[in-house]
Amino acid sequence: MAEFIQSEWFIYGVLIVSIMSVYYLTKTKRERGNKRRQQDEFSAGLIEPPSLHPVIDPNKCLGCASCVTACPEGNVLGVINGKAELIAPTHCIGHGACQKDMIFFERLLSFMNCQ
Repeated sequence: MAEFIQSEWFIYGVLIVSIMSVYYLTKTKRERGNKRRQQDEFSAGLIEPPSLHPVIDPNKCLGCASCVTACPEGNVLGVINGKAELIAPTHCIGHGACQKDMIFFERLLSFMNCQ
């Protein structure tokens, strides 16, 4: 009976480690892709959108990615190193959906006009 209980804990442990590994690898791959897209956009000089755009306060960002999933424009925002960042700012059209759908919107985003 003791051997069965030990093998059961081993199976649970392997399952938990497997799930955590898949999550971590997926998250890391997504962040690398976001960083690569951001570097491509910025190196092409595509830094400022022509209209309103989100300004992210990295000190207040929790990295929950709710603004990323709320954006209907696609890859305007992305999570890099656990914080939301603009990865393709020129794709933003300034409608504010990322701010409206956030859990705690006052902690992360404000909108500014381009000068």
